[in-house]
Amino acid sequence: MIGAKAKHPKQRPFLEQKIGDDLHKKSNTWMSLERVIDRAKNWYKEIIVNPKTGEIIHKIEEPLSDHTDHGSAKKRK
Repeated sequence: MIGAKAKHPKQRPFLEQKIGDDLHKKSNTWMSLERVIDRAKNWYKEIIVNPKTGEIIHKIEEPLSDHTDHGSAKKRK
């Protein structure tokens, strides 16, 4: 897995990217992951592909402002 962040000094990153193999928790198998968080352009992209079959497990491309209630931002019950 390779990750990169672009930011101005003492500010939150305006661009984050991760590309590589990641363990898919639901299926407990290794998958190829590509994730881009572009705050400057208000864009979120994530693609998870099974490298053995080429099947797209998860694909989402949407404005970052619409990408809510995920990860640590989930609403608590």
